[in-house]
Amino acid sequence: MSTETIEQWGKFSQVALDSLKELTAINAKVVERLSEQQFELAGLALETGLKGANLAVTSPGYKEYVSAQTTLAGEYGEKVLGIVRKTTGVLTEARDQYSAWTEGRLKDIATPISRAARKSA
Repeated sequence: MSTETIEQWGKFSQVALDSLKELTAINAKVVERLSEQQFELAGLALETGLKGANLAVTSPGYKEYVSAQTTLAGEYGEKVLGIVRKTTGVLTEARDQYSAWTEGRLKDIATPISRAARKSA
């Protein structure tokens, strides 16, 4: 095996390791942000459940209870929609990061291949 081949392999290995580190960082950030959204949604569900239980105990009559439950359901729906919008933003940002990462890696791969093809021709 020639020295040039060993050097090229070393460069390729370093680029692959760097690429993997970048991808790992992107994945970690996405998982962290999606987990935040899940915790927010779970907290909202618990909070709304407690409010609903309190309404059942504190409402003076059935009509008041139904009215308060309807209001609570509307508030819950709005908050869930807000979380969904934030999650969509997280996923859109992740898509952009993955696209940029992929394009960068394709350039890293294409450059040495085109050089090698020119040398062998």
